[in-house]
Amino acid sequence: MNDWLSYGLNGRDEDTIKLYPNICRTHVVPGLGKRKLRDLRAEDGDKWLAAKAVTLSTRTLQIMHSCLNRAIKRAMARDKVKRNVVELCNVPTGTAGRPSKALTFAQADAVLQAAEGTRMHAYIVLSLLTGARTEELRALTWDHVDLDGDSILLVNSSQAARASSASSRRARWLVRVRSSGCPFHQASRRMR
Repeated sequence: MNDWLSYGLNGRDEDTIKLYPNICRTHVVPGLGKRKLRDLRAEDGDKWLAAKAVTLSTRTLQIMHSCLNRAIKRAMARDKVKRNVVELCNVPTGTAGRPSKALTFAQADAVLQAAEGTRMHAYIVLSLLTGARTEELRALTWDHVDLDGDSILLVNSSQAARASSASSRRARWLVRVRSSGCPFHQASRRMR
């Protein structure tokens, strides 16, 4: 596991490089770290994952399984083990994650009605229609908005802030606002 954590995460996203070692040191190593890889059986992996499913989310279980699977594949490539028994293990369903924070249709409608006629109306409409994050919408300028072409260019500002040079790739996507009857279209024309 330590070999994979030291050398197997090269080229991964910064968040992955922080998350995976934390999950391995918190869950994988304490649970299976005392076992020699060559002595590990699929039943051991199944029992371990089932025990963890009582307290952890399905996503965390998937990451744990993936980390162990990749560590064993790396060990196989270096002739330290002959077989990857983790590939035979199924990831069980874990505990339910946190409840959704998404607005219901009635709540979204109430917010839109409350914002009607305010400076925040276009911002709220765009937020509800695109699902874009607050930091992405706050970074918008009128240069990103093309009302005649019915599009808005969103830039993932969290990735842009991490970019180390001007040549780094930044996440960008176009949002089409097709109908002139769209609340964003109407609100943005009034504000401009």
